Amino acid sequence: MPLITCGEFTVDYMDVCEGPPVILILSSGSGNRQWGKLVGALSDRYRMLSVNLFGYGETSPWPKNKRQTLKDQAILVIAIAEMFEEPVRLVGHSFGGSVAMKAALNLNERVKRLILIEPNPFYLLNDHGRIEAYREIKVLGEFVKKFGNVGEWTKVAAHFVDYWNSEGFWELLSNQQRANLTEMVKPILYEWDAVLGCEDDISEWQKFVGRTLVLKGADTRREISEIVELLKINLPDLEVLDIPNCGHMLPVSHPKLVNPIIAEFLDRDIN
Repeated sequence: MPLITCGEFTVDYMDVCEGPPVILILSSGSGNRQWGKLVGALSDRYRMLSVNLFGYGETSPWPKNKRQTLKDQAILVIAIAEMFEEPVRLVGHSFGGSVAMKAALNLNERVKRLILIEPNPFYLLNDHGRIEAYREIKVLGEFVKKFGNVGEWTKVAAHFVDYWNSEGFWELLSNQQRANLTEMVKPILYEWDAVLGCEDDISEWQKFVGRTLVLKGADTRREISEIVELLKINLPDLEVLDIPNCGHMLPVSHPKLVNPIIAEFLDRDIN
């Protein structure tokens, strides 16, 4: 996969096919290969660019003892977008959705379409009085910090995977899958700071309403449901779809349901 330089960091991304550029932004604990089936579905008409955020693939690790922000991650996405003179389309899942939201604020009119799948800007829960939901997700963050800081990554991975999938999901995985995930979750140690501490006001995304789609699994976690509810309340014309029988990992667990919806929304510009 190609590499570009972004300030003092190296960014690893996948770049395949031809057409209008679509930038894909991964969820926590995943690599850019999570988008393989979506890339296959859209490769006949879009140029697909899947960026690895800090600590994933060959992208530089996040510096230890430095607080990470969504802006830090968004700069990597913006670096990919600046490879093009034409507008770009952003698709982000979970943490990638929060990064996409931040990148959009900086790219502004250069964002043609913005697709947010289960976005997790948890700071909005605190800002808008959803204290119980905020406390729930903060407990997960504290667990990651507590055990990640002492190198107990298998414990972190097992708890994190079960939290976002279902209780007992970890036990169903092969030893190799567990080993892979144990390595993949290490960057989340820093990502919590980014999603718990941002200061962007929800009203700033009003200008993207006509070009934004939010997808939520009907069976997702409470804190994600409340974030999407806040987006709908504060951005009443926002297009939001609940996908039945799906949880937080719906683009990975149910690509046959999700990918056609993504394709239809992107294709509105070229039909």
